[in-house]
Amino acid sequence: MQAQVMNNANRSPAMMAAAAQQSGGSSRLDRWLGDSAPSAAKLIMLTEEMLRKLSPEEILKITAQNLPIIGAQARDMFISKLPEGNKLQSPQKLQGTPLRSAPYLGSCKIGHVVLGRDGDRVHLNEIFMSTFDADIDLTGKTKTGEIFSLKDRKISHEPRMIYGINTICKVETIGGQSRLAPLGFNLQQGDRGVSFQTNNKVEAFYEIVAASTGRSIEELKAAAARNAAARS
Repeated sequence: MQAQVMNNANRSPAMMAAAAQQSGGSSRLDRWLGDSAPSAAKLIMLTEEMLRKLSPEEILKITAQNLPIIGAQARDMFISKLPEGNKLQSPQKLQGTPLRSAPYLGSCKIGHVVLGRDGDRVHLNEIFMSTFDADIDLTGKTKTGEIFSLKDRKISHEPRMIYGINTICKVETIGGQSRLAPLGFNLQQGDRGVSFQTNNKVEAFYEIVAASTGRSIEELKAAAARNAAARS
């Protein structure tokens, strides 16, 4: 399974999903997805049986469809509770990234905060959710060279981890429109590039509020405690 997925390492999830769709897929995949799958934004519940019967490419196609849905749910949950004036930016259309070694799992960027600018360089804190739990190493010094070291490989259809990554991008102008082109991780920020990592949605919310407002987590928790005491 891993060897077949590795062939897609240099292709984006969108490209791989599109290629799978253009090929028509197999009758097995059609049975799982149904006729309306290409246009319907619905969550496909992967099972152990499906992992045994479907090919890695078919599983990846389902995961690429699932991740933006799960990511949007997490994003909307956090955004709905953020205070006014926050600086979190999130695209309306999300794109997920399945794992090469476990294509039924993956991550999805749900937003970012601009931390600063240096000429045409932009420093970001990018916020992600993932359907797996893992240790994160951005240094490239792991034995496998992978960013994530999975703690388990169980199937999940909800966020199991929320984390932030410090990155550096370059402003590019193409056709009169500006875009941010990624240059790499900013290992000088956070814990070797990782701004935060948690399995707790409440803690994740505090981290996102702190990043998007500039207030400290201690200050935010103290304010929450005062508000709770006032209501009691």
